[in-house]
Amino acid sequence: GLCMNRDTILFVSDLHLKGLDDPIQEAFVSWLEENAPRLSRLVIGGDLFDVWIGFKDVGYYHYIAVLEIFRKLKKQGVEIDYIEGNHDFFLGPFFTDILKANIFEREAIYYLNGFKVSVTHGDLLNTKDVGYQWLRLFFRSRPFQWLIKIIPPSLIWMIGQKLSELSRSRKCAKTDIDSQEKIVSLYRKLAEEKFRQFPDLDILIAGHNHFPDHYSFEATGKKRTYFNLGDWVKHFTYLEYRPIKGKGEFSLKKYCFTPQNQN
Repeated sequence: GLCMNRDTILFVSDLHLKGLDDPIQEAFVSWLEENAPRLSRLVIGGDLFDVWIGFKDVGYYHYIAVLEIFRKLKKQGVEIDYIEGNHDFFLGPFFTDILKANIFEREAIYYLNGFKVSVTHGDLLNTKDVGYQWLRLFFRSRPFQWLIKIIPPSLIWMIGQKLSELSRSRKCAKTDIDSQEKIVSLYRKLAEEKFRQFPDLDILIAGHNHFPDHYSFEATGKKRTYFNLGDWVKHFTYLEYRPIKGKGEFSLKKYCFTPQNQN
């Protein structure tokens, strides 16, 4: 076959795929197919699925198209890294055993062309949101895992969707223009804090707040860059890394796709 130069890393998060009839699932599969020939690594920054609880078969049925393309990519030698979000955890046997994906509960660290890069979902950056942090701990606790194992899968799927709608309505209440600016600037401040805490860090990549962002600033005599991956609910944004002319280049891009059934 053709010798293709697989040197591209793609970072994407917050697709919130909703299952079989979701046009965004179709778009995501097309995007992966288009990029497959040059892809060396796919990094998912969490919340790929609106509801995913790994050891229940119900998830496989709803997301079969995406899982199938992941399997194909893996066969072609593409590395798949998954940083868990707040809508998907316990990624379970498909991701760990069949796909042999690299799963990260909090963050993944990469060294790219001399830069130290941290990728995190973003929900843990705001340490002041104590209520949320406790909820996250509960959802990852043993009692919760035990509870999930005894509840019928279809009921879990229903509960998951309801919780997901609840979390979305909380977010929507906060996302008028004024608060969009507030959220973007809050995350820039949180990024600055993270860089102060870890002076050897060059680039921070996060998601979670659904607003794509690219923010660079000087700290302790060194350039730092924060990217927010945005989402595929509204923005269809992703981050691309390519080693160009011996230097690494990051660019925040948009996938041009218009879902048929969105008004």
